[in-house]
Amino acid sequence: MPSEAIEAAREVYGDGLVTLMQVLPPLAAQIFFLSPMSSMKEIYKTGSVGSLPLLPYSMMMANGFLWMAYGLLSGDQTVIAANVPSLILGTAYTVLFLKYRNPKNNYSVPLGASFLAMFLVTFFWATSEPPAALRFIGLTGCAVLILMMGGPLATIQQVVRDRSTSTIPFPMAVATAVNCALWSSYGLLVAHDVFIYFPNLVGLGSGLAQLALFAVYGFAAKVDKQ
Repeated sequence: MPSEAIEAAREVYGDGLVTLMQVLPPLAAQIFFLSPMSSMKEIYKTGSVGSLPLLPYSMMMANGFLWMAYGLLSGDQTVIAANVPSLILGTAYTVLFLKYRNPKNNYSVPLGASFLAMFLVTFFWATSEPPAALRFIGLTGCAVLILMMGGPLATIQQVVRDRSTSTIPFPMAVATAVNCALWSSYGLLVAHDVFIYFPNLVGLGSGLAQLALFAVYGFAAKVDKQ
């Protein structure tokens, strides 16, 4: 991110608030990236992913790769620092998920989409001028971020049909709402970057929708075993 944007934000909001808005989003991101740990422990314990979707975890892997590339191209250290764990943890979650996958389900679409996104970003980064590459990575990153944040809602029909939130990890829903609220603020008030605030505003809506489902249907005791 150009230093001019930071300086302009400091003049409007003051050094303390801008520094806080630079520090809190990466910290919140780490909470979000760690939030699937409880689901992963349950998967390991039961030996099955049950009816959980792969999409949030494979997209977390792709998300980390894409936004690291975006941060490197734009010079935004806040974005770079926040997304290294996304790539590492997202890859670990995806590997564990596939190890205990439900044989009744086909995971080729979410997995293929994740690897395709990473391949396209690598290709455009290597072959395009920086402004064009930055625009492409930003647009792709927006799509991946929205899919990652909204992934748990892929099973919303099952939630309503079964009147059970077993397919939506509650820690991830809370972390989604908090994380997206902070990144939306950073993108709007400090970075002035539509590629940051737009997908996070959508993600905030997704997080709130997931929490609303918990308010309506309550909590499921554990991951379904199938």
